Amino acid sequence: MGTSTRAAVKIDGLSKLVSTMRKAGVDMEDMKAANQTVALIVAKQGQINVPVKTGRLRSSIRGSRAKSKATVRAGNGGVKYAGYVHWGTHKMPPTLFLTNAAEQTQPEWVDDYYRELERLVGRINGA
Repeated sequence: MGTSTRAAVKIDGLSKLVSTMRKAGVDMEDMKAANQTVALIVAKQGQINVPVKTGRLRSSIRGSRAKSKATVRAGNGGVKYAGYVHWGTHKMPPTLFLTNAAEQTQPEWVDDYYRELERLVGRINGA
């Protein structure tokens, strides 16, 4: 298992939307801010959800800024156990702290995406 843990949420139709937006001339750099906002929302909830012994795992949870996706990671070189805590092992049950964070905050980050997409579509239409 790697040094970081990722929980994925797939949005049906997002690839087609991104392709359509590119064809319409939208600079996908504009999506970086929206993706970072979403990642930070989920990361913050993940920090609340994660079991804490020393706080090192909690402090390793972070969101990234990318134009094609929102990614939240947990773990680093000094915190190699993030995946085990999240997904569990044969000796301990999974906590799914990131997966649950994405589900718990979904109404908030879906609204953020929707507002950003409305703004970008408005620019396509000249609004």
